[in-house]
Amino acid sequence: MSMQLRVIKRVDKLREGLYGDHKPLQKSELSELRMDFGKGYRIYYYDLETTVILFVAGSEKKDQKKVVQQANKYFEDYIERNNYDIDK
Repeated sequence: MSMQLRVIKRVDKLREGLYGDHKPLQKSELSELRMDFGKGYRIYYYDLETTVILFVAGSEKKDQKKVVQQANKYFEDYIERNNYDIDK
């Protein structure tokens, strides 16, 4: 099964409320969906009220720190553009 198809299936499960293997990130408002295949891919997300926001900044473990920083920037930009007040 291709990586793209695996990601699509994982997002479909997320839509059904099935998070699977996931955890909050340290020093971040984001959480990660961990995918157990290949090099250990991750998809970053934030639960906002009744919506889950996915950030197109998936990574492999080796480049995770840099990609998490970029995902955090995407998150901050999204919150700012949509005038959300997030308690930190």
